[in-house]
Amino acid sequence: MTNNNSDFISLTAAVRRARSEGLELSYSCLRRFVAAGYIPHVPNGSRIFVYYPNVTNFLKNGVTAEQSRDYQLSRTRN
Repeated sequence: MTNNNSDFISLTAAVRRARSEGLELSYSCLRRFVAAGYIPHVPNGSRIFVYYPNVTNFLKNGVTAEQSRDYQLSRTRN
C-alpha cells in the first residue's frame, strides 16, 4: 500500500470528506479523538493533519480494548 499525499488532510477537510461519504463526524469530535491519541496526527504550525484512511478506519471499527483501557487509565487521577 502506498501513501497518497492527498490523503494527508487538515481536520476541517477530513470532516468535510467524511460527511460527503456519509459518515457522521463533527470537528470537535475529531479534535477529541486526535487529542486522546486514537487517531495519529502531524502538527504543522497551527494546523493539524491526519491521514484520512486512519480516520475512516477509526470511525468504522472503533477502538480496541487496549486503546480504551489506556484512555481510561490516562484520565484517572492519582
